[in-house]
Amino acid sequence: PLIVAINKGKEGIVKVLLDNPNVNINMQDDYTPLVAAIKIGNEALAKELIERGADVNLKAKKCYSPLVTAIIYEMESLVQYLIEKGADINEKDVNGDTPLSTARLIGNEAIIKYLIEHGA
Repeated sequence: PLIVAINKGKEGIVKVLLDNPNVNINMQDDYTPLVAAIKIGNEALAKELIERGADVNLKAKKCYSPLVTAIIYEMESLVQYLIEKGADINEKDVNGDTPLSTARLIGNEAIIKYLIEHGA
């Protein structure tokens, strides 16, 4: 239900569902609620999920991490926020790609610079 509400932009329902103590549940369609919020471009909701305990490094079976998803969607301020909240800046996916290699592929110079300045 949480991911469905996020995908449909039903913020009122999302807030009710967030009262559930585990915001890392409901991994539908191979992504987490946090990744769902990032994919629809809702930075405020992504931050609220994190503040309520969403794991910034949790990824579902076939999914990118929240950090890599934010890089793909070029959400610069969320990339910074995720790193501040403990996202693994040097994680590797199943192909051996890192957040920095993904940022280079996307070509977002601001994100590339930020990642390098913060240890990537």
